[in-house]
Amino acid sequence: MDQMGRIVVKDAEEILSCPRRTAQLHLQKLKKIKMIKATGKGKSTAYIANK
Repeated sequence: MDQMGRIVVKDAEEILSCPRRTAQLHLQKLKKIKMIKATGKGKSTAYIANK
């Protein structure tokens, strides 16, 4: 997670010690329940906490 509170899939992979696809699925679930929102597209997608 960077200083702006954003997280990318690579960060989630490292934090969770899981494969990239698993990290993506976890982030998608959090997005679906509106805990986070996505910014950007493709590999540059970052996720930030929903306020």
